[in-house]
Amino acid sequence: MSARFRKTELTRAALAMREAGVENYEITFDDDGKPVVKVRPMTAANDAGHDVASEIEAWARENSSDAA
Repeated sequence: MSARFRKTELTRAALAMREAGVENYEITFDDDGKPVVKVRPMTAANDAGHDVASEIEAWARENSSDAA
C-alpha cells in the first residue's frame, strides 16, 4: 500500500520548523513513500521562543482534525 500525503502538509511542517528557527534538517522518504524529517538540534536557543516539538504537535492536531 502506498502512502498518501499532501505536499502542502510537508510544506506546512517545513514552515513550522523555519518559524521555530530550525535551520538544519533533512527530508527523506521511507519505503512506503512517507516523508521522514530529521532535525538536528541547534547549539543555541532561538530568539522566537518556539519549541519545534510543540509546533509539530500543533500541526499534527490541526491535520488530524482536518481529516476527520
